[in-house]
Amino acid sequence: MTTIDLSRFEQDGGDEYERQIRRVATKTGFTASIETTTKKALERIKDGATSFVIYGEPQSGKTEMMICLTARLLDAGYRHVIVLVNDNVDLQNQNLLRFRRSQISPAPQSLQDIKLAETPLKPNISSIIFCKKNKDDLEKLIAQYRKIDRRVIIDDEADYATPNSKVNKDEQSRINQLVDELRNSEHGGIYIGVTATPSRLDLNNTFENEKENWCYFEPYPDYSGHKTFFPSDGNYRYELIELPDEGDNPQHLRTALTRFVVNVAYLNLMNQDGEQNYCMLVHTSGLRDDHSTDRDIVEKYFEELEDRENKNHARRYDEIHIDAERYSIDPSEIVRYVYRNRARKAIKVINSAQTKNSDNIRGATDPDTPFTVAIGGNIISRGVTFNNLLSMFFTRNTKKELQQDTYIQRARMFGNRSNYLPYFELHIPKTLYRDWYQAFELHGLAMGSIPSGKPVWLESKRIRTTSRTSIDRDYLTIDSGEISFDLFPVNNSLLAGTQTPIAGYDNFYKILSLLPENYISEHVLQFVESRKRSEDASIVFHASRQIKSSENIDEENITRARGLFGGQDYEETKFPSAIHHFKVFYNNSKSARVVYSYRENDRSIRFLRVNRRTK
Repeated sequence: MTTIDLSRFEQDGGDEYERQIRRVATKTGFTASIETTTKKALERIKDGATSFVIYGEPQSGKTEMMICLTARLLDAGYRHVIVLVNDNVDLQNQNLLRFRRSQISPAPQSLQDIKLAETPLKPNISSIIFCKKNKDDLEKLIAQYRKIDRRVIIDDEADYATPNSKVNKDEQSRINQLVDELRNSEHGGIYIGVTATPSRLDLNNTFENEKENWCYFEPYPDYSGHKTFFPSDGNYRYELIELPDEGDNPQHLRTALTRFVVNVAYLNLMNQDGEQNYCMLVHTSGLRDDHSTDRDIVEKYFEELEDRENKNHARRYDEIHIDAERYSIDPSEIVRYVYRNRARKAIKVINSAQTKNSDNIRGATDPDTPFTVAIGGNIISRGVTFNNLLSMFFTRNTKKELQQDTYIQRARMFGNRSNYLPYFELHIPKTLYRDWYQAFELHGLAMGSIPSGKPVWLESKRIRTTSRTSIDRDYLTIDSGEISFDLFPVNNSLLAGTQTPIAGYDNFYKILSLLPENYISEHVLQFVESRKRSEDASIVFHASRQIKSSENIDEENITRARGLFGGQDYEETKFPSAIHHFKVFYNNSKSARVVYSYRENDRSIRFLRVNRRTK
């Protein structure tokens, strides 16, 4: 009897990560961000990190990155990967399906799959398990893993549910406690939080994650994000349609529907490669009753298009004809397309009274009909990617302070819109758009500060960074602060150029040319430009200053708990109108760090710095 040497098969085909990278390359043609991020994550783990964050823009391809990261972990010998998702079975199944379609091995399973299996999980047999972040599921999963050490948790939308909501009561909220128990850090467990809004994880000090180990996931080249939809220069590459602030007149939604069907008709008439199905997202509220109201308006609109006996039938087509005149083709061609395809519509309500609506989510995110309208609230605010989203009717406003992390997650229009971006429409109240703009402006500036390992979170009178109950007031101190950038070896040209203070935007950019390439983040530069004043003296690069160790100053790392800028550094007598303050601080070893402080006279924007201290 011949004995087969099975070990040679292990050597031949076991590189799961390379197989996934080839798949993504074939699908998208771009893998650089995934390769960079997954490499950094494995390096962090190799260096001893047990809790850190991978952060990126909303809808920037993080699911594909998580698939490849899982493959890389398996190749590195981590046999058991747990993917945590929000507490919604439909969203769990959507992400689980994407993992399974990647053909990653072992095949991902849900908690229900392993509960039904006859054999329990074994330490030497690899597994990828999806679990919702709710009490019952987490308790059952912990029981399944009781004999398995060295597990890795990838927590999708990590800032949601996982942070300790009882952090200021010397207690752990139940989900936080269960995830902590599941990660099993005492026996080699690793926690990786993945999110577009990491501020809550930092301010909450969730699982004592180490900010210097955080990894940034850069969007793919065709990504349209905050720079596209909230441009600082006012150059809109899509259609922004501002609505009145007061009142929810149904006519606004009907107008948006008319423009949507006209745009679908035009794109499909002009498309030489075949017809496409498109989606319009209606997001007006988190309340189910409001979704029913929105559905009634949408259903009535399409009923008027379909029913020849309806009194508004001709009127709707007259409106379509008038709106179609904005295009160069014969408007009658657009009317004809809409009329002939008027019954090819789908109305998908997500967040309805139904307990499950998987078909609604799937049909909304991958539309099957030319005219697809999705209506929903909280569920679609996180973790749902809408393919071929052509229009968004967004009136989800708040009379109170707007919470930055929540509204950043609601930017469902972000993603790959490159093929039809000029025809994409955002219908939104004027004030809400301006609040949303500022939320992303402040968020972008904070994102630019993260690589230094000392992120600064920004807020204004109207915009709050995150829920106040999430901030660990006992373990962390918060004060108005400044942004510190990475350490770098200082050169004589820079010291000579900043020997004396220098004001003005032209001089500012000359100093930037003496710094390492891309040293100051694009987010910060955009913020500076957006707050640009007519007088040159509004921006100053102050004279460089050497620092020395003291009780409060760490000379080697060029840091100070309460910030490096002292009162004299602002030179207010010489530059009374300055609001942007930059300065080079360096040590005796000729390491340096640039620090930025923003000081607007009305102090409407606050810089929040968290400083760890011993309890």
